[in-house]
Amino acid sequence: MANTEDRKIELFKKYLNNAYTDDELRELLDYFGENESNLSLKERIEEELANDHFTDVQEKRIDSILQRNDPIIKNIPQRKKISTVRLAAVISIAAMLILVPIFSILFMKKGSTDTHISTSKYGDDILPDTVAKLVSSSGQQLLLDDLGADSILYIDGMRLQKDSDGMLTYSISPENNNSENLLNTIQTASGGMYKIKLADQTVVTLNGSSTLRFPVAFNSLQRKVILTGEAFFDVAHEKDKPFIVETKNQEVLVLGTQFNVKAYADDRETLTTLAQGSVQVNDVSNSNFVRLQPGQQSILTGGKFSTRQVNLLEYLAWKDNMFIFHHQKLGTIMKELARYYNFELDPNSVSTDQLFFIEIKRSTRLSEILELMEVVSDINFEIKGRRVKITEK
Repeated sequence: MANTEDRKIELFKKYLNNAYTDDELRELLDYFGENESNLSLKERIEEELANDHFTDVQEKRIDSILQRNDPIIKNIPQRKKISTVRLAAVISIAAMLILVPIFSILFMKKGSTDTHISTSKYGDDILPDTVAKLVSSSGQQLLLDDLGADSILYIDGMRLQKDSDGMLTYSISPENNNSENLLNTIQTASGGMYKIKLADQTVVTLNGSSTLRFPVAFNSLQRKVILTGEAFFDVAHEKDKPFIVETKNQEVLVLGTQFNVKAYADDRETLTTLAQGSVQVNDVSNSNFVRLQPGQQSILTGGKFSTRQVNLLEYLAWKDNMFIFHHQKLGTIMKELARYYNFELDPNSVSTDQLFFIEIKRSTRLSEILELMEVVSDINFEIKGRRVKITEK
């Protein structure tokens, strides 16, 4: 037992020094989930902190969480949820004591169908829109959710087939001789995500609030699509026919690779993240370009490129229906949540540079995420209609 607790103390110190890995944090969270009482570990942690002591208010808050008397935790029946939220609060309080303001929520919700708190303390709640729509070259509109699994539809010279996993596959009707001039559009709602296989077998996964324009068939020189929003591309290799993703401010040129482009109209930056292979990213004027290697990301701002190494898990998590924010500011997180759940942030909200560590399913209700963030920080949220306000506790 002593060796086990020593290991947890070591992990806890790494957290406080902001020098831990994701796996080490999960190990610490798992330890709390396996034990009915963690008071001895809490006492050891206090001893290790030596000169830093919890205040009476903080002690009561920790004890309330550890004893499962916290009002939020009472409404979370699954034990895994209790343990992760419980440790998040303990860690965040200790971190504040030594001026490391990082608040953690690791809330994977695996292996359970009970994914929601039964009621929201805010009264109101906001659920994301999930509808995806196809607009054909002739202007016909089709709600893709209405297209059943394994069904086939012919429209404007193309054959559409939706498989059992929900992916839409395009192929050309034999009688269509003008397919490369026919542009179709897929639009996703704020909380939507849709996967499509293009005529060249390239697979595109669209994030919410995104639009992809593409031809029914590509011409003999290039394969070009137009993106607004965010999408992940798994490009089929054709060495003599480059694949081009055009956005408002840049073009990404590849032959065959896996990469993510984030180019929402209301973002100042255009982000291109490479998962596999290599890509060249050009600005819209073709006067500047960068080449990326796997794990690199280009940032285009004001016509200028910069690059950096990134954690792919964080930037590609949406494909797995996850929110992952590692050491992200509250403002950044709220912008992503607002886009997904389609709400407006109240302009009178308090401004804060607090950092959060969050991993949570995107199927989670907005009210549930906000309640968890309240537990581990010094802010409150209010939901009125489709507006969210942040206030100080």
